[in-house]
Amino acid sequence: MWANQSISTKPKEEFIMRKLLFSGVLTIVLLAFTVPLMAADWNFYGSVRMSTFYGDNDKDAGDDSGTDWDLQGNARIGAKVKVDDAIGGGFEFAVTDESVSANKESVNTRLLYATYRSDAGTLLIGQSYTPLADMFYSNQVYGWIAGDTDMLGVGQIWDYRRPLIMFSTKGLQIALVEVQTATALGSGGDVDVIIPKIELKYHFKKDNVFADIFGGYQSYKIEDIPGASDETISSYTFGVGGGLNFGDAYVKAGAYMARNAGQFGLLHITADDAVYSGGELIDNDTIGGLFVAGYKASDKIQLEAGVGYVASEVDDSAYEKDDNMTYYVQATYNIYKGFFIVPEVGVVDYGDNSSGASQGKNTYFGAKWQINF
Repeated sequence: MWANQSISTKPKEEFIMRKLLFSGVLTIVLLAFTVPLMAADWNFYGSVRMSTFYGDNDKDAGDDSGTDWDLQGNARIGAKVKVDDAIGGGFEFAVTDESVSANKESVNTRLLYATYRSDAGTLLIGQSYTPLADMFYSNQVYGWIAGDTDMLGVGQIWDYRRPLIMFSTKGLQIALVEVQTATALGSGGDVDVIIPKIELKYHFKKDNVFADIFGGYQSYKIEDIPGASDETISSYTFGVGGGLNFGDAYVKAGAYMARNAGQFGLLHITADDAVYSGGELIDNDTIGGLFVAGYKASDKIQLEAGVGYVASEVDDSAYEKDDNMTYYVQATYNIYKGFFIVPEVGVVDYGDNSSGASQGKNTYFGAKWQINF
């Protein structure tokens, strides 16, 4: 009896039709995204960086020693994109095997920006290096930040990668940058920001000489401070730097001054914030400088040595100068294109703090390993 029973194929046909329709829609969606990607020029890149250092802190610095064997926090992957002669952009993510706060793997955004180029210059919007964060005179690789410290905060001015709108033309950069309001003021109250932070830099280069002139200013107001009047915190910085190549040797140097650098957002390992004491805002002045010299011994080996210094001091007799210094020697050994090792030995001298107490020093040696791909 089963041989004469007909079996309907309608449900099967409907299933096939729905599957074909879904596949067609998915193909159209993928094409909608893929065609623009194919039209743009995508250049992907990556950089893996390992830190292998032994550090020895003396008694005043905690009397501790140990070996750091770690993926650096500035290991990265990213891409640079060119849509046409006018529109471009890029992104870059940092990849680290651990997060300081969560003690686990983490990824964070280093760069995410777009550019518009015209005859007048280049307009950049998004998160990128500010004019005060794009000067790297030193190649110091040992890191008290995330590796490749480059004497940032101990002689080299540094303002991170921030959300900004920046215009660049003929060596001049002018940027309107996100205001930094996370401070150690400790006064409470409501923070009001009216205008963005302003930064500028002029970079001059000719033949074997280059020079930088730079500066910045920001201001914000704190209202409703308990038991006190409103306060306006103003911060500024300015400085100069430059370098000279002569044959296979080079020298670089720079110096700057900053007022209330902590509120401005500059990186320092000194106490660089303005303070609120006795119902008054007291300014904090910082000075920094560095000197670097290097020599290309061969196509495979480059030698470099450097020294950096920073000091911050609150404008009140109750506070002492908080100063730090670092110095190092290194040799970059190029093994293959994009693959190199940098043995380095140096000292981070934490100097005295604002109370006049010694903070000791850390003596280190080891190497950074890096492969770019």
